[in-house]
Amino acid sequence: MTAKSYRTKIKLINKIVDKWRKILYLDPIWVVSVEFADVEEMGGALARVDTSNSEYYVAVMEVTESLLQLDEDEFDPIINEIACHELIHLLLIDFVRSAQLVAGENEAMHNELRYKYEQFTSKLQRAFMNLNEQIVTLQEDIN
Repeated sequence: MTAKSYRTKIKLINKIVDKWRKILYLDPIWVVSVEFADVEEMGGALARVDTSNSEYYVAVMEVTESLLQLDEDEFDPIINEIACHELIHLLLIDFVRSAQLVAGENEAMHNELRYKYEQFTSKLQRAFMNLNEQIVTLQEDIN
């Protein structure tokens, strides 16, 4: 991959992240950066968001480097879904942290909360992606 192609993909990711920030009304105080991670480091995931500094409204969206090899027509829809999904995690993080506090030392409850957090995020992502697709279709019909 050339340096120019890499910069183009980074620009595209940032543009898509900005789009989803607006759609989801993510508080503008959030600083969300995008980094690429080695495929092995990602453990099979395409992306993840590091929320360890969420109390400071800072998050790092990590995307697997393997996506950089995709053509633009394959890359765009995948990044669109990833950005939506990972930013929804940020929308929910305060609620999740509160639920974790209530769970205390109950490890079974913490496991259930992690499961529900991911499931709820995925369901919201699918709903937003469906709405986004419908809007795009309507816009195409108008033009």
